[in-house]
Amino acid sequence: MRLRLPFVTFACLLAMVFGIVVPTSAASIPFGSKSPAQILALATSAMKNAGSVHYVSTDSYAGVVQITLSTDSASSVGQQTQKLGGGTETSRLLGETLYIFGDKTSYAQDFGVKNTKLANEWVLVPATNKNYANIAVGILFPSVLQQVVGVSTLKDAGLYKINGKEAVAIKGSLTSSSGGSSGTQTLYVSTTAPYRPLALSDSGVVSGQKVSSDLLFSKWGEKVAVAKPAKFVTATSATFP
Repeated sequence: MRLRLPFVTFACLLAMVFGIVVPTSAASIPFGSKSPAQILALATSAMKNAGSVHYVSTDSYAGVVQITLSTDSASSVGQQTQKLGGGTETSRLLGETLYIFGDKTSYAQDFGVKNTKLANEWVLVPATNKNYANIAVGILFPSVLQQVVGVSTLKDAGLYKINGKEAVAIKGSLTSSSGGSSGTQTLYVSTTAPYRPLALSDSGVVSGQKVSSDLLFSKWGEKVAVAKPAKFVTATSATFP
């Protein structure tokens, strides 16, 4: 999840990307007297029971979409395809073993490596490489779960529809560990059992820069199969500084 900061977006962008419509009344929320914290607990429990998810996301800086991600995430394996600055890069994580496949544009945009000899082939990135953590973060399911629960000061933000499915919005403040000087996160939880999240929306400020992200979840609990590349080369400090 290169460069991705855990923040998501303005209502107009969210509506355009996810098809969210605000229903006429919040009086029909099916959770009864449950507090936002209790609804979040239901959602996180449902996530843990599912154990895997597919999500697509867009990350924006100063109101301009910079990164798009498509990720299949499970507890021990995951695959993510990133598009950034005209380049495309795919990462596979099997346990702690990380492989990437990118074109020259992705290497230049993502890592500042120009005219790389690693383009268009699978590359094993050792855990000791300085780029490892930045590539691997957000691919495995535990990191997705951590992002959902890393909020405080929760409140009910009403009912929405995500692609025609009803959800209750739970809004909270991002903690300082999220890396922003300020920020909010909104989780859209399905109003029908098993109450899994349908979308996640964050917005905030990092080093004086407005940043935002939108995630749309699907395929909860489906098997994620990620294969070790049949052929690969190993990155070194010389080839992948």
